[in-house]
Amino acid sequence: MPKAVAVEGEIKATPSSTPFPPADTGSWAAGPVVEVKHPKLQVKGKAVVLEASCIFTFSGSVSSTGVPVTGSEQVKLSPTTKVLLKSSKYVLVDGDMQIGQFGNQLATAPTGHLSTD
Repeated sequence: MPKAVAVEGEIKATPSSTPFPPADTGSWAAGPVVEVKHPKLQVKGKAVVLEASCIFTFSGSVSSTGVPVTGSEQVKLSPTTKVLLKSSKYVLVDGDMQIGQFGNQLATAPTGHLSTD
């Protein structure tokens, strides 16, 4: 079954709703998504993405004591489906996703300009 290939700008970072321990209240925020792009392979002028990463930061507290809690988590997304190989490198395609220890997520969101077959 064909899968759409992810190009730059098509990786989505979704913050978790699970607090960073020992906090019981607070929120995560996604930093910028850093994409590693294929040096030559492009679709409509946008580079195909080989892998991506994002640092999520947490700010919250322990509600019973008011003690502030901060934390961070880096999530790295690598090709998991391994269906398209170009120049000895697999590329990210629709369905590739990584969820971090605290529930923060990086996933492909390709628009389908190029697909595997």
